[in-house]
Amino acid sequence: MARSSKPLRIALIDPQMETWPEIQALRDKGHQVVYIGLDAYDLVLGSKCWRFFDKLRPYLALAIKEATKQRYGTKKGEEADE
Repeated sequence: MARSSKPLRIALIDPQMETWPEIQALRDKGHQVVYIGLDAYDLVLGSKCWRFFDKLRPYLALAIKEATKQRYGTKKGEEADE
């Protein structure tokens, strides 16, 4: 499997997501994926938060694509949004 030239740092707050084959595929591509325990909280807010339910799994690739655009920009030489 080809490694990503634009790896992301991804934090999971749901331990069940660590078992998803899609998450292992992201790791295999060189993305850093870690679980951070926020189970004690009912709501996590932040500009980089995605509310991601199991039924939204088909959209994981889109989420990765959009996060990559935010971090690296969309064109060569274009800066990412802060």
